[in-house]
Amino acid sequence: MARIQISQEEVELIRKSALAEVDRLTAKLKDTINSYFLRFKTDDIHTWTCYRGNTAHTGVVGPAIIPPEGEPVFEYEIGEGVVTGPSLTQTHLVTPAAGGEELHCVALETGERAWKAQLDGKVSCPAAIGWDGYVYVACDDLNLYSIGIESGLLRWKYLFDDLIQLTPCVEGSNVFLVTQEGFLLALDATQSSLKWISPWESAFSEPTAGTGAIYLSTYDGCLMSVYMGSGDIRWKTRSFGNAGSSPTYYDNKLYFAIPETAGELEDKPGSQRPYLIVIDAATGKLLWRYETIASLTCTPAIAEGRVFTVAQNYLEAVSSDGGNRLWRVSTETPIRHSPVVTDNAVFVTTRAGVLHGFDVAKGEELWRHQLEAPAVDGPCFAAGRLVVSCENGMLYAFK
Repeated sequence: MARIQISQEEVELIRKSALAEVDRLTAKLKDTINSYFLRFKTDDIHTWTCYRGNTAHTGVVGPAIIPPEGEPVFEYEIGEGVVTGPSLTQTHLVTPAAGGEELHCVALETGERAWKAQLDGKVSCPAAIGWDGYVYVACDDLNLYSIGIESGLLRWKYLFDDLIQLTPCVEGSNVFLVTQEGFLLALDATQSSLKWISPWESAFSEPTAGTGAIYLSTYDGCLMSVYMGSGDIRWKTRSFGNAGSSPTYYDNKLYFAIPETAGELEDKPGSQRPYLIVIDAATGKLLWRYETIASLTCTPAIAEGRVFTVAQNYLEAVSSDGGNRLWRVSTETPIRHSPVVTDNAVFVTTRAGVLHGFDVAKGEELWRHQLEAPAVDGPCFAAGRLVVSCENGMLYAFK
């Protein structure tokens, strides 16, 4: 057998390459461990990991030490055809890209791509990032994908008989989903198995999580509460009118935007007006309602005793304990998506592609930024970064 001759220079090159690979893997392991433990530091870590920021859909991310002032930080190309926005952790953002047929993970600080995952279909709704370290994303190939946030590796995909067109709700090891035909389903994320499926076919909105219960709106304008463990109906209201959004859970109450209320709720038969409806989450009892200036189509945001609603080109703030109007501001063109709230500012985007920041207490405009195209979804906020995806195939981050 011939002997292999290796020069000292080649040995040194191999040694340096091996050490560099050890350093890379060590740094990756350290980042993974730190990221894992950050997920449990909920007292001061605020993310935007799913639709409306959290499973209660409050649209709030908590204190911002330095509020965003509209200064651009980075741009990232996602490609035209993406129809939904990103989800954020304290260190990464996850966004559909390449027309929605890829999932990209990008460093929130720098805008550099960490990984990309090829999907077999197009992303149809925002991804949800669970505290277990996995991203859950639904595609139009009828699959729900579970992908590691650190590695970008596929853990499993689950094939349904129907399209999942709304963002999953991840609560512990449970993943709750609504299908296009109106079924509510619960998956065990650990086992990748179906736990239960609702017998009714009327689910309309993204599932909202409360204490031991899931809340959602129905096609006929009702609100419904079901038990997380079994999917059995806890209570269901009568119809309030046309369904327009998902309910928001806050302080054991549900806040629900109705574009046009049903006639039987009106003082005058046949009249139809837009209302913010407030329900007792334990009983389903109507507590109070607030008539808005124009039709409501967006999920409200709630923070520190204030409810923020979008009524066409108006942003309104009302008290959460009785519906007293605190302030109202108008934008030049209609507001397209639900607001995002920090402790001192509320952000919205308009049809004209303007990103607005308003003071939460007085409604005074803090700043505005003209985007290069209208936003495809509402803005997201985490770790001092305000992020928005636009119809021109670009994602923009501000600080």
